[in-house]
Amino acid sequence: MSGGRPTKYNDEIQVKADEYLTKWEDSKEAVPTVAGLSLYIDTPKRTMYDWGDKFPEFSHTLGMVQTIQEYSLVNKGLKNEINANIGKFMMYNHGYKEKTEQDLMSSDGSMKQPTKIQLVGVRADDKD
Repeated sequence: MSGGRPTKYNDEIQVKADEYLTKWEDSKEAVPTVAGLSLYIDTPKRTMYDWGDKFPEFSHTLGMVQTIQEYSLVNKGLKNEINANIGKFMMYNHGYKEKTEQDLMSSDGSMKQPTKIQLVGVRADDKD
Protein backbone atom coordinates (compact mmCIF):
# COMPACT_ATOMS: atom_id res chain seq x y z
CA MET A 1 0.00 0.00 0.00
CA SER A 2 1.44 3.38 -0.98
CA GLY A 3 1.63 6.23 1.50
CA GLY A 4 0.29 9.76 1.23
CA ARG A 5 -3.14 11.20 0.88
CA PRO A 6 -5.57 9.76 -1.64
CA THR A 7 -5.84 11.70 -4.88
CA LYS A 8 -8.64 14.21 -5.43
CA TYR A 9 -8.52 13.49 -9.16
CA ASN A 10 -11.80 12.09 -10.48
CA ASP A 11 -14.02 12.12 -13.58
CA GLU A 12 -15.58 15.45 -12.55
CA ILE A 13 -12.18 17.14 -12.44
CA GLN A 14 -11.28 15.67 -15.83
CA VAL A 15 -14.51 17.00 -17.33
CA LYS A 16 -13.81 20.45 -15.90
CA ALA A 17 -10.20 20.33 -17.17
CA ASP A 18 -11.40 19.42 -20.65
CA GLU A 19 -13.97 22.21 -20.42
CA TYR A 20 -11.09 24.67 -19.93
CA LEU A 21 -9.77 23.70 -23.37
CA THR A 22 -12.95 24.98 -24.99
CA LYS A 23 -13.73 27.91 -22.68
CA TRP A 24 -10.34 29.58 -22.10
CA GLU A 25 -11.09 32.24 -24.73
CA ASP A 26 -14.29 33.24 -22.91
CA SER A 27 -12.16 34.18 -19.90
CA LYS A 28 -10.31 36.78 -22.01
CA GLU A 29 -7.01 34.89 -21.69
CA ALA A 30 -4.67 35.65 -24.59
CA VAL A 31 -3.60 31.99 -24.73
CA PRO A 32 -4.41 28.94 -22.61
CA THR A 33 -1.83 28.15 -19.93
CA VAL A 34 -1.21 25.47 -17.35
CA ALA A 35 -1.54 28.24 -14.74
CA GLY A 36 -4.95 29.14 -16.21
CA LEU A 37 -6.03 25.50 -16.05
CA SER A 38 -4.76 25.34 -12.47
CA LEU A 39 -6.93 28.30 -11.49
CA TYR A 40 -9.91 26.97 -13.45
CA ILE A 41 -9.95 23.65 -11.59
CA ASP A 42 -8.65 25.13 -8.31
CA THR A 43 -5.67 22.78 -8.11
CA PRO A 44 -1.96 23.58 -7.65
CA LYS A 45 0.20 23.19 -10.76
CA ARG A 46 2.46 20.63 -9.04
CA THR A 47 -0.57 18.44 -8.31
CA MET A 48 -1.69 18.69 -11.93
CA TYR A 49 1.73 17.54 -13.17
CA ASP A 50 1.54 14.61 -10.74
CA TRP A 51 -1.89 13.75 -12.16
CA GLY A 52 -0.43 13.99 -15.65
CA ASP A 53 2.16 11.38 -14.68
CA LYS A 54 -0.48 9.02 -13.24
CA PHE A 55 -3.56 9.51 -15.40
CA PRO A 56 -3.23 9.30 -19.21
CA GLU A 57 -6.42 11.30 -19.85
CA PHE A 58 -5.17 14.20 -17.72
CA SER A 59 -1.75 13.96 -19.38
CA HIS A 60 -3.53 14.37 -22.72
CA THR A 61 -5.32 17.48 -21.40
CA LEU A 62 -2.02 19.04 -20.26
CA GLY A 63 -0.52 18.26 -23.65
CA MET A 64 -3.48 19.88 -25.41
CA VAL A 65 -3.07 23.05 -23.31
CA GLN A 66 0.50 23.29 -24.64
CA THR A 67 -0.54 22.51 -28.22
CA ILE A 68 -3.38 25.05 -28.24
CA GLN A 69 -1.05 27.60 -26.64
CA GLU A 70 1.56 27.12 -29.39
CA TYR A 71 -1.08 27.30 -32.13
CA SER A 72 -2.61 30.44 -30.61
CA LEU A 73 0.77 32.16 -30.18
CA VAL A 74 1.74 31.53 -33.79
CA ASN A 75 -1.59 32.66 -35.22
CA LYS A 76 -2.05 35.68 -32.95
CA GLY A 77 1.56 36.64 -33.57
CA LEU A 78 1.00 36.53 -37.33
CA LYS A 79 -2.11 38.69 -36.92
CA ASN A 80 -0.23 41.06 -34.59
CA GLU A 81 -2.78 40.42 -31.83
CA ILE A 82 -0.23 39.82 -29.06
CA ASN A 83 2.82 41.67 -27.81
CA ALA A 84 5.75 40.53 -29.96
CA ASN A 85 8.24 40.36 -27.09
CA ILE A 86 5.94 38.28 -24.89
CA GLY A 87 5.09 36.08 -27.87
CA LYS A 88 8.79 35.42 -28.58
CA PHE A 89 9.40 34.71 -24.91
CA MET A 90 6.56 32.19 -24.74
CA MET A 91 7.44 30.54 -28.07
CA TYR A 92 10.82 29.57 -26.61
CA ASN A 93 8.91 26.98 -24.51
CA HIS A 94 7.73 25.38 -27.75
CA GLY A 95 11.17 25.05 -29.32
CA TYR A 96 11.14 28.27 -31.33
CA LYS A 97 14.25 30.45 -31.16
CA GLU A 98 15.12 33.77 -32.70
CA LYS A 99 18.22 33.52 -34.82
CA THR A 100 20.15 36.22 -36.61
CA GLU A 101 22.90 35.47 -39.09
CA GLN A 102 25.31 37.94 -40.59
CA ASP A 103 27.08 37.44 -43.89
CA LEU A 104 30.34 39.35 -43.94
CA MET A 105 30.59 39.03 -47.70
CA SER A 106 28.73 41.51 -49.87
CA SER A 107 26.32 40.12 -52.43
CA ASP A 108 28.21 41.81 -55.29
CA GLY A 109 31.62 40.55 -54.13
CA SER A 110 33.01 44.04 -53.54
CA MET A 111 33.83 43.26 -49.93
CA LYS A 112 36.62 40.80 -49.35
CA GLN A 113 36.56 38.02 -46.80
CA PRO A 114 37.96 39.18 -43.44
CA THR A 115 41.68 38.71 -42.91
CA LYS A 116 42.49 35.89 -40.53
CA ILE A 117 44.69 37.04 -37.68
CA GLN A 118 46.52 34.47 -35.63
CA LEU A 119 48.21 35.19 -32.30
CA VAL A 120 51.33 33.16 -31.71
CA GLY A 121 53.17 33.13 -28.39
CA VAL A 122 56.96 33.19 -28.42
CA ARG A 123 59.08 32.30 -25.41
CA ALA A 124 61.74 34.88 -24.61
CA ASP A 125 65.27 33.53 -24.09
CA ASP A 126 66.71 33.95 -20.63
CA LYS A 127 69.74 36.23 -20.73
CA ASP A 128 72.33 36.21 -17.94
